[in-house]
Amino acid sequence: MGNELVNNQKSSSKNLLVKPCFNLNSYSKRAFSVTALDLCNSLPQDIRSSCTVDIFKRKLLTYLIYLIYFDTIALSSK
Repeated sequence: MGNELVNNQKSSSKNLLVKPCFNLNSYSKRAFSVTALDLCNSLPQDIRSSCTVDIFKRKLLTYLIYLIYFDTIALSSK
């Protein structure tokens, strides 16, 4: 239980969502509830710490367009 508290404190300082501790088999690792937490936690800090939903949406859209644009450039240069 002590480790959970330390992990939660580390996560809360970074605005990370905490996954509940349970055994994950190959099927449950692909579950939306598990994958969504990983995707949210992989977003940059400035997006995760947005003050409002509208700001979050705007930053997320900008970030996704940026990713798509630079992936397209990287693929076309190969």
